[in-house]
Amino acid sequence: MPTSHKSSITNHGFTLIEILVVLVVFAFIGLIVAQSVISTLRGAAKADSDARVRSNLDYVSSILDRHLRNAVSVSCPAVPPPALPTRVDYIDQRENPGSFYLNGSGADRHIASGSALLRVSADDVTTTTVEFTCNTAIGNNPPSVTFTITLEDRNQQGVLKSSATTTQTINLRTNL
Repeated sequence: MPTSHKSSITNHGFTLIEILVVLVVFAFIGLIVAQSVISTLRGAAKADSDARVRSNLDYVSSILDRHLRNAVSVSCPAVPPPALPTRVDYIDQRENPGSFYLNGSGADRHIASGSALLRVSADDVTTTTVEFTCNTAIGNNPPSVTFTITLEDRNQQGVLKSSATTTQTINLRTNL
């Protein structure tokens, strides 16, 4: 009688199909992780750009506020339309003349102080818009200066580039 002999060969490896399926799954997981990391890095760069521009805009606004609020008088030199007034002159409490104005060109446009002969806005931002409007005293309302400033990040490009705008009115502390 012939005896049947069962083979005791066991499988000790993976088939090519199994290996390919695992590779595809890991590639898909790697793609998702890479996209998440790239998105996080872009978000951090945009947040850094936003913070840099906003911080500089707050600094410039505080300098303008401090000097103009304590001024004895202000004037905005007239410019022919359609140009915007980009300069304000003032006389401080010690009778010293001073001014703030848009200086430079292209990416190096910045807000400068004529009284201290220095750059007020930082090197890493570009001033894209500056407009000063001087208002005379009317009745019990003191003279005032309204300014609009727009700054843009010079270190970033495209969707990562931030810009911020502020418009403020400063009433002078003068005795009416």
